[in-house]
Amino acid sequence: MAQLNTFKSVQHKFKLSSAGDSDKLVYKAPFGYTAIVLNAQCANIGATDRTVTFKLKKGTTESILVDELVIPPNDAANLATGKLVLQTGDELIGFASDANDLDLTLSFLETLDA
Repeated sequence: MAQLNTFKSVQHKFKLSSAGDSDKLVYKAPFGYTAIVLNAQCANIGATDRTVTFKLKKGTTESILVDELVIPPNDAANLATGKLVLQTGDELIGFASDANDLDLTLSFLETLDA
């Protein structure tokens, strides 16, 4: 039986493509669920400034949440300053200037659609 409400937290390297490449998928709301993104924390663990672009994609429509946001070394930024609602198939996508120095922690609630 599917869970009605499930809180999840995913930590991984922000392994997105370098500038000039195509956007990469960060998260996709699963079939039959709505996801509420509570936090999207991105930390720069490198020694130089890094930039990140983060988007919400609903069908063919993309909304830029941050565009080439500079994150200084040993600092962090929240890529979604408010709650985001993703319905089945909606995606969080983006790219970074370096795929090795940025750590992303994504916290969200997945709830079963009625």
